[in-house]
Formats: sequence, structure tokens, C-alpha cells
Amino acid sequence: MKNVSGFTLDQIKFCLEQMNIPFSVQSVETGQRYVFKSLKEIGPAGIYFLTDENHSSPTIDHSLIFLSGAAQCGEGNVMIKVKDPELTYYKLMKRMVGVSQKPIGIHPLAVVDDNCDIDTTAYIGPFCLLEGCVVKAEVSLHSHVTVMSGSVIEENVIIESHSTIGATGVAWAWDPDTRQRIIPPKTGFTTIGKNTYIGTDVTVARGSINEITSIAKGCIIAHGVKIGSGSRIGAECHLANNVTI
Repeated sequence: MKNVSGFTLDQIKFCLEQMNIPFSVQSVETGQRYVFKSLKEIGPAGIYFLTDENHSSPTIDHSLIFLSGAAQCGEGNVMIKVKDPELTYYKLMKRMVGVSQKPIGIHPLAVVDDNCDIDTTAYIGPFCLLEGCVVKAEVSLHSHVTVMSGSVIEENVIIESHSTIGATGVAWAWDPDTRQRIIPPKTGFTTIGKNTYIGTDVTVARGSINEITSIAKGCIIAHGVKIGSGSRIGAECHLANNVTI
């Protein structure tokens, strides 16, 4: 139902009903079309949500607003009362706007060695480099992603540009006789659980020896995160930008 020109109240009500979200409309349809907008960029004909924390936001006029109780708003608004305005807004936006259908297949500018096992519904973007890994169904790798040997990426994972999965790490021991660092080969593994999102410039180092560095299902790994060898990230975790584990 993607529509850049906006949505009518009837379309929005229909989607709420389809998602089984109870609601009540506190004003009359005006024939206006509404577009999802941020509270930081308020303008007319927007779709917004208000919670108890942001009821003091700037005045909103001639828009559609999700809210759970009473709020001071401007003129000409359609008010839709729901239990959880933020969650409703995100669900509605995902359903009505969403993204274009995900591409599938291996981009001709990707480099994939013969030891990889890649599901036919996965997408490997341009300038990706994959070696000795498993990529399962509906995975989406944006451009310039590296997946190194011994890595398994489970279903419906998204990895954005310039991230590396299964990096070798830098463990070493000092040899005083030869005055050299002795760096053992990295023979461990990496697993990325299903429904995980990994942002740009993220590095996940593989496990040492026979260890597994694992990220469980449903995690959000924001941009710039670095995860060291043998780390185990539980399900549904959110690591904010530039966190190091």
C-alpha cells in the first residue's frame, strides 16, 4: 500500500482493523490525505503520535494524531485514540509505507567463492566478499559486506555496508626468545541469529580455536559496533552505536 501522496483516514482505519488494533476516532473525516512525518519536522497533513513524554511538543495543525489520552493540539486535527500510540504508529507505517520488494540473487560485482552455501532467496550486494560461509533464506547483504570462513548467517538477517562478519581478531602471545608475537590461526566460528539487523561498519570477530562468536535472534546491532572473539549476545538485544564488546 505504499503511497507517497499520502493516505486517507478511511485507508488508515482499514489498516488498523486489519491489524486488530482497537481504536476510536475523535473527529470527522475532512477528505485530507496524510503523510507520515517526524515530530522534529512538523508540518500540515502529517501523521504523528503523542505519548505522555511528548505532549509538550510544538503545535500540530490539520494533521492526524495517534494518542492514548487527552492532549493539547492545534486546529483541524483528526485524533485517533489507541492503547500504545508509538507502537501503533510504527506498525502502521511498516504496513502502509514499508520498503520496495527486496532483491534476491548475487550481484555480478560480488565475489563469492565455491565453498559458500547461499540460499536462492538471499541477496548479496555489489562488492561483497564471501568465503566459506552459509547464508540462509531472505538474508540481505548491502554493498561492501565481508563474510569470512566459518560464518553462518541465519534467516532474514540484514547487514548494511562495510561490515565484516567472522574477522580473524588479534590474539597473540609474546615470545621473549625471538622477540616476536606468536599469532595463532583463528579456527573458530561465527553465527548471526535470524531476524537480526546489523548496521554499517560493524565488525564481528570469529571465535578463537573452537569457540563460536554468536549473536542470537532478533538483535539490533547499530552502526560502528565491534564484537570480540567468543562473545555471546543474547536474543533481542540492542547494541547502540560504537559499543565495543
